[in-house]
Amino acid sequence: MINYRNDWRKKKPEGIFDILKEKANVKPKKVCAYEWQDRAFDMAKKLNIDFKKNKAELPKWLSLFKNAYNRGRVGRLENCYSFVVDYTKQLDDIGKIRLFFWRYGEKGQIKRE
Repeated sequence: MINYRNDWRKKKPEGIFDILKEKANVKPKKVCAYEWQDRAFDMAKKLNIDFKKNKAELPKWLSLFKNAYNRGRVGRLENCYSFVVDYTKQLDDIGKIRLFFWRYGEKGQIKRE
């Protein structure tokens, strides 16, 4: 026999505060340990780079993001991402990675007058 007094289907929330409190207790899963890892995988996903096919490039990709975050060059990463997205030629995964690295290195070489 079902005890309807404690049955969650019959229990109504007392107000909107109870609903919001229940939703606030739900925490999203954390995929990566660091912010730079999340951003590296997010950019790779947006650029449609498949690291399952290019396993040798993954450590280089992650190292670039780690160094950029440690040195305060996050804006440079965003600039490189924008450059690769706006690039007019069709590139494969390796081409996108190389173009990203090239732009990151070039951005440091440009001198403003």
